[in-house]
Amino acid sequence: MDRNKKFNRMGKIIEVNGECYTGHFAGEEIDLTLELKGKIVRSVPLCPFFFNVIFPYLNTLQFGGTLPWQEAPNILIDACPDSEKVKIRIERTLVD
Repeated sequence: MDRNKKFNRMGKIIEVNGECYTGHFAGEEIDLTLELKGKIVRSVPLCPFFFNVIFPYLNTLQFGGTLPWQEAPNILIDACPDSEKVKIRIERTLVD
């Protein structure tokens, strides 16, 4: 893990089954970068229950770690805790 590298992470809702009670919709894009310009972001526009589930993975991706069970090292695909109604694809990109 290289802590000197800086990453952005963008999420895209790729699937919604039924009604999402917080209004997420397929195709919605969400900036999930936790650190910008050396400061921690105070909030992200994602359902708090979903955010709670993916936060450890976001943290890992933010600071250069990998998720070995995912097919690609810079992509996370996960689902919300409410019967997997909403699925998100998060891609990490290196900041120049």
